[in-house]
Amino acid sequence: MVSLNVGCGGTDYAFNDLGCELNCDIQKPHIKIRNFVQCDARFLPFKDNVFEKAYAYNVLEHAKDYRRALTEFCRVSKGKVLIRFDKIYNLANWWTLDHEYIQHGKYLISVPRLVKIARFIFRFPTIHNRLIQHLFHCHCFPAIRKIGLLDRWSYYCINSKKYC
Repeated sequence: MVSLNVGCGGTDYAFNDLGCELNCDIQKPHIKIRNFVQCDARFLPFKDNVFEKAYAYNVLEHAKDYRRALTEFCRVSKGKVLIRFDKIYNLANWWTLDHEYIQHGKYLISVPRLVKIARFIFRFPTIHNRLIQHLFHCHCFPAIRKIGLLDRWSYYCINSKKYC
């Protein structure tokens, strides 16, 4: 069975080990990922109906045009498309600078401009200061995880032939 992992990422935190035969992302990975193809999720360079399954874990919220990306996932998959979103109360939704959308139920809503500005202002010092990074990763994130505000996801399985 041939499967595709769209948006496999390129860091240790990425979902790069789903056991897929092919992995792709728009960015070049920072770590070695087997069978990697660099491409845009909105324009996948594969033939129609090539894969049994396509995985898109935490991908659509990054896409400029998520509808086009979803159509591409369905085009290359002859079976199922498995999608994962952060839940709306997951702080990663609000904290991640490159999220274009925030998932609410089965809907993606555009990130308000005010939120984009605020998260850039508050996030900037944490990116460039090692002490603040250490405090966040060693103290804040574990506490936030314990109360359930990080790493909360919704999963959806789409039959590619019914959707597209």
